[in-house]
Formats: sequence, C-alpha cells, structure tokens
Amino acid sequence: MDSPSQPKPQVRWRHSLRTRMLVGAVLSLAALLGLLGTLFYLGARAELVTAARKEVDGLTQQSARSLAATLDSVQVSGRTLAASAGAVGAQPFNLRALLEATLTGDGDIAGAMIVLAPRNAKQANDPGFVWYIRRAGDKLVEQSAQDLGYDYRVMPWYQRTMSTRQAWWSEPYANSATGGELFTTYNLPVMRPGDPPGAEPIGMVSVDVPVRRLRDIVRELPDTFGVQATLLSPEGLFVLNPDPALNLRRTLAQQVQHARPDLAPLVQAMAAGETAAFEHRAPDGQVYFTRSAAVGKSGWTFVLSASRGYVLAGLNRLALWVALGAVTGLVLWWVLMRRFASRLTRPIEDLTEAAAHFRRGDFDFTLPHVQRHDEVGVMARSFDIARGSIRQQMEEIGQMTAARERMQSELQIARDIQLAMLPSGRTFDTAGSHLETCARLEPAKMVGGDFYHFFETAPGQLWFVIGDVSDKGVPAALFMARAVSVLEVAARRHTRPDGILIAASRRLAENNDTCMFATVLCGLINVDSGDFWLSSAGHEAPLLLDARTGVQTLPLESGPPLGIDEQTHYPLLRGRLEPGQTLFGYTDGVTDALDEHAHAYGLARLHAALRPGRTAAEQCAAVVADLHRFTGQAEPFDDITLLAIRLRREPGEARGT
Repeated sequence: MDSPSQPKPQVRWRHSLRTRMLVGAVLSLAALLGLLGTLFYLGARAELVTAARKEVDGLTQQSARSLAATLDSVQVSGRTLAASAGAVGAQPFNLRALLEATLTGDGDIAGAMIVLAPRNAKQANDPGFVWYIRRAGDKLVEQSAQDLGYDYRVMPWYQRTMSTRQAWWSEPYANSATGGELFTTYNLPVMRPGDPPGAEPIGMVSVDVPVRRLRDIVRELPDTFGVQATLLSPEGLFVLNPDPALNLRRTLAQQVQHARPDLAPLVQAMAAGETAAFEHRAPDGQVYFTRSAAVGKSGWTFVLSASRGYVLAGLNRLALWVALGAVTGLVLWWVLMRRFASRLTRPIEDLTEAAAHFRRGDFDFTLPHVQRHDEVGVMARSFDIARGSIRQQMEEIGQMTAARERMQSELQIARDIQLAMLPSGRTFDTAGSHLETCARLEPAKMVGGDFYHFFETAPGQLWFVIGDVSDKGVPAALFMARAVSVLEVAARRHTRPDGILIAASRRLAENNDTCMFATVLCGLINVDSGDFWLSSAGHEAPLLLDARTGVQTLPLESGPPLGIDEQTHYPLLRGRLEPGQTLFGYTDGVTDALDEHAHAYGLARLHAALRPGRTAAEQCAAVVADLHRFTGQAEPFDDITLLAIRLRREPGEARGT
C-alpha cells in the first residue's frame, strides 16, 4: 500500500495518452470533415456559379426574344400601314381607316400617325395630310395637323425619316400628344407603289408603343438568383434599371464614365453591335455576372446581371448550418471518445503506477492485470519479468559501481604517484650562472605516457629528458615509468646524451612483447658555461628562444625511437645557451591538440605563444593558457608536456671556468 508521504503519481492532462488519443481522434475527424466539407462546398459552389451563368444567359435570351416579339409585331404593323398609305392615295377617309385598323389589329400599338407631303410644294398653305390617332382608355383620340400645334416639317423625327429614308425607333418621350404617357415610336418612310429603292418618300408613318409595355415584359422575369434587369434605348439611355434615379436621366456611357467603369465591356459590345458576357466587380465590391442581348433589329438592348454573392448566399447559409452540425457532432464524438479512452487507458495508468513503485525500489508491489489475455496482459507480464531482471541488474550495477569507484581511486593514486615521480621546476645555480627549469605535464586520461626528468649528474651538469610513449592510459603509464627509470640509470653511467639513448635503447627493447616505444629528447647542459649537448630518439626538435633572433627550431637530427630495436648510434648536437636564451622542449600533444572544429594547434601558434623575455615558469604557463583557450571545450586529444630551460646571469657576475 502507498504511504501518505508518497502520493499516487499523476500525469499532467496535456501529457497523458488519454488526452493525446482524444485530441488525435477529434482532430482527425475534424480534418476529414473539414476536407470533405471543403470539397463539397467548392464543388457545389462551382456548380451553382455555372448554373447561375447559364440561367442568366437563358433569361437574357428569353427576355430579349419577348421584347423583340413585341417590337417586331409593331414593325410589321408599321410596314403594313406605310405600304397601305402609299397605295390608297391622299384620301383622308381611307387614310383614317388605315390608322384605326392598325390600332385595332395590334394591341401593343398605342398610337399611329400618317404624314403625307403636300401635292403642290409651291403652295405654302398646303400642309399635306397629317392625322394622328391614339388610345385613351376605351376611346380613340384623333388629332389633325392643326390640333398637334406644331409644324411637322421642322420636327427632327420627320426630317430624319425623310432624309435617311429608313425605318428607325425613337428614344422614349412624353408630351401632350401622347397624353403624358412615355412612348417610343417606330418611324418609317411612305413610298409610292412601284418606286425604286432610294426614291424620295412621299411621307412617313409612325406607330407608338408605350414604354410601360416593354417594362411589363421585363418585370415578368422570375426572381431567380437575384437577377437585375436593365433596358437600354437605341442611344444607350437607361429606360429600366434597378436604380430608378438613372431611368431616362443617364446613358450607359455616362454611367461608365462617372460611376461604373466595370461596365465598360458592355459599352464596347454595344458599339460593335455585339452581345456581351462578362464577370465584373462593382465599386461596392460585389461581383456580378452580366449578359447582354440585342432586341431584334430595333437597336434596343436588354442587359441582365446576377450578383455572385446573392447566388452563393444560400450555399453559404447551408455551409454555416453544416459547420454548426459538424461542430455539434465533434462535441458528441469527444464525449464518446472520452469515455472509450478512459476505459482503454485505465489499465495503462495502473501499470504506470506500478512502474512508479519500481522506480522507488518497491519491487514487491502487487502488479495488476497480469491475468488479462490482451496487450495489457502481455505488458503486465513483461513488467513482472522485468521486475526480477531489474532487481538482479541493480545488484550487479551496485557491484560494478563499487568496483569502478575502487578503480577510479586506484587510478587517481597512480596519477598522483606518476606526477610525484617527476621533479618540479627549480633553479640550478653556480658561482656565475643560474639555470631556470620548469616543466608541465597534463595527461589526456587519468594517467598518461608523456614524461620528463632532470637532475644534476655532476656539480654544474644538468641532465634533462622529455619523452612521449606511443600509447595512452595505464599501459603507457607503465612503460613511461620503466623508460624514466632506464634513462635515469643510463644518465648516471654515461656522460653524453647519445650514449644515454644507446644504453636505454638496449634495455627498453628487451622483453618488449607489447612493441611499445617512446620518442625521447635527451640533453646535458653545463650550468656555468651554457654549453649543451642534445640527442633525439624520434622526438620533436627543441626550440631556442632569443631576444634578438626570436624563436627558432634547432637543427637536431633524430634517431629511431626507444623500445623498437637496440641502437648503436644517435646524432649529437652541440651548442651554447647564451644568457637570456631559453631552450624549449615539447611533445606532439601540444602541436596536435584539436579545437572544437578539429583544427590543430600547430607549430606556428606555439611559436606565437612564446616570448623570449619570460622566465621558464612564465613560458610554460603562457603556452598552457594559450593552448586551453584554443581547445576550448574539446576533449583532450593527447598528453601535453612542456619543458623550459632558461639561462640567466645577473649583471656583474663573471662566468666561471
């Protein structure tokens, strides 16, 4: 049982499998519904827009044909009246009868007029024949030339008909002759029977059609897709428009210029005598489908527009309701999935609680669901098997940890012993000279294979050595200890560095089954005179630091490393260390040190870090600090060893002999 001090482990809701399962299921369903809804909406939208365009085209053609049928019937009546008036002669009775027959025969005609020119044009008082009849309710109102109150011969409609000798439709108008009602008139010339084409007319006839008749035809359009109808006169005047302020006050061209540039294609189509079908955006942001059609050959134009927003409004409302239904469905889905996920994840939560007991070391906690036959049961039984394995492994880990700690302790002791074997820096004095020595060694591992050593083999004779074993770690440290001992013994028996290396090569090659070897720089310096002798067994040549010449590498030839084969000869370099000069030795761990980007420190950086005026200790400290700045956080690549020997002579001190 859990103790009160150890509460039951809880998983934050946003991290639990239950929440992830719920969110994943709901998001997946929402994504699927969203995708299907989007595809359905886009498909329905495309179909609806296409249907609206087809509907607009069909209604436009249908309305244009209805208007054309009315105007065409009027034109037929007008042509019949003109032909009859030219045939019956200037008999007022017959002409009046023709006018009555025209009005009676076509209910769309509200008035008719016959104008025949005077027979004798030289008689100024001969007005010819002018008679006008129009409907006034159930009666007919007749007017002669005197009743009309104007001279028809100066009227524009008469002059145009007589001069062009062609039929034409007038712009809408209203006056006393029309009884104040808005009419449009079909005017055509009267010719004598048998006159050739282009002959001079003897007069004209006109038939009037109420504009309301045309408007009634347009208003019969169904209110499908929120269509907006426009009727334009032959000169482009708005006769019927959704905006009453435009009717009979502005032409289409004026509207395009002042307020609706989006209708410019309609003006261009009318000017070319063609139909127009285009989509455009009005200044208010609404997008319209617009289609125009000519009303027969009358010059009138019918235009129909449908708002895309109005067309899609129903679909958008449907999409909104569908979206609300989808959200409701998602909520219900969330509730159902929450109950299902709770039942599904409860055993996992129980196993999680058991794992928490294992983490606290309570391996005797009763493991639930072991008897189940599903995946949870398999997991529970696996936990049960793992519990025993973990207990055994923890015991083994404890033993291994103790052994490792003992090993680390032993390695630390070995490191301390290894470093204790090496002398610290000191100054060797004679009567007239002081020889400063300083060395630094930093193993790459707990123990390493680099080494150095120096001591006086005789009064005023300093022997020194610096070396690098071929391996790292404990094997290199053991070989290093052997090499230091062999070299020290050889240094006490021989007086020259080459002899020391020859003797050491013999001893280190014996019983060297591991084939390990060491590069060694061996030297001897006379403290009083500064004379030195150097010999190298495969080691890097030392550097000489001088205030005048800077840093230079000594031309020291090298022999084979120690430990491979017995050698009988090593090159020997003799020189003299002047006061203020420093002899600087190092291992390849210095120049081969790598930074975090695998760039090597190199000999050039080592030269730059050295300053001839420093003491031996300062020289070593400066190089080590520069090396650490260069490598940064990079792991050590190799052991690092430095050895600096500087000759110093105080002013006034004489050099001994």
